[in-house]
Amino acid sequence: MTLSEKIMNLRKKNGWSQEELAERLDISRQSVSKWESGESVPTLEKLIRISEIFEVSTDYLLKDDFKEEKFDRNKSSIYMNKIEESSYINNRNISSDIAIDRIIGEEKANENVIKRRKTSFEEVSNYIELAEITAKKFARAVMFCILSPVMLVLLAGFAEQHKIPLKEEHAAMIGLIILLIMVASAVSVFIKYGMKMDKFKYMDRPIEVDSSSLRFVEEKNDSFEGKLQQSMAFGVALFIIGAIPLIAAGALEAEEYIMVICVALLLVLISIGVNMIVKAMMLREGYEKVLQIGEYTLEEKENSRKNEHLDTIYWCTIATIYLAYSFYTFNWHISWVIWPCAGVFYAVVEAITKVVRKV
Repeated sequence: MTLSEKIMNLRKKNGWSQEELAERLDISRQSVSKWESGESVPTLEKLIRISEIFEVSTDYLLKDDFKEEKFDRNKSSIYMNKIEESSYINNRNISSDIAIDRIIGEEKANENVIKRRKTSFEEVSNYIELAEITAKKFARAVMFCILSPVMLVLLAGFAEQHKIPLKEEHAAMIGLIILLIMVASAVSVFIKYGMKMDKFKYMDRPIEVDSSSLRFVEEKNDSFEGKLQQSMAFGVALFIIGAIPLIAAGALEAEEYIMVICVALLLVLISIGVNMIVKAMMLREGYEKVLQIGEYTLEEKENSRKNEHLDTIYWCTIATIYLAYSFYTFNWHISWVIWPCAGVFYAVVEAITKVVRKV
């Protein structure tokens, strides 16, 4: 018999429904259904738990030629072997040896899986509520940072072209004051809500979530999927649209103050697009951390833990470069490009780090 058939037979032998087994394992009924249909397999932790519940060994569950026996806690399990290959099992007729290889490979980044922190429904709901608020606040704060040089660009540009009754130095001073006020307000939001989120720092680590919490977050994640796609599409569209007036003005050799207005308009549209994208990405991040999917699988969470110092050093360096260049040159309408470039380069740095760790 295959693993899926054994789970089904053991469940029926005990007279349990899929819901009852799911409740004992703190998972959703859909997960049990997928195991029994062969669409997916239990994680290492769940397999050990299944063996304890049904009082059979993990060897019996995985080996086709293994006879049913009572569970022996002191008996060495085949799961203790370290096997390099990993992937999900979608074929219910796959051989036991390959099944073992793939399951252990999937868990190779989480050797202490049994020590995962258990989270209650209240914890998860509080975390999701705060994550949703924080996403909106952070998105607005980032928007403020991008908008902060707009008045500086407009006032300095108009003063230089004598379109307003202000000297260039006075216009620049007023614009700089507005910039610093907006940046200060944004930073205060980052600090305030960053500190609030710190109490849920454990969500960045492998966790154990009960079935009711999983269903709650899965419903939110499913309903959010359409909004995510819409936000990403509109956000990117605004980036492209924002550049059109500036390109057109340059091609038509428009007056300098028109170019200044186009730069300001570009920053405004970019800020709106970034607001939409940041909010959507942070919401998805919050859901994925609980569901442990996407970029927050067990393996990715473990890698993220190892990269904590790298993240701090990298982004502090980028922030220093951004501020130093911007204040030295006052090219705020150009310096924002540092951030998307840094984001792309970070992916390269992260990939190189993973390769180096494996060597």
